[in-house]
Amino acid sequence: MAEPSEKERILTNLLKIASLWEIDVGRQYAQNHLEAIALPPSRRLELARQFSIHEWVSPAIHEIFHGKLGDLTDVDVARMGVKVYS
Repeated sequence: MAEPSEKERILTNLLKIASLWEIDVGRQYAQNHLEAIALPPSRRLELARQFSIHEWVSPAIHEIFHGKLGDLTDVDVARMGVKVYS
């Protein structure tokens, strides 16, 4: 998988710690700043599932299904947790 940027890595770690310790202001800070990064919809969906960010699910799915399915990479599929048997 592609390596996340340093900023994304730091914000994701903050989101993880803030979620673990139920620090709402930390979660909101991380979410707001992650939203400002141009994350692929598959990554937003992955983070939404991992950290229960329900408001990210619908927009990410909408963006995925309105794009070309042929444009999805193996990384996108792995992030979404979809297995394709061919």
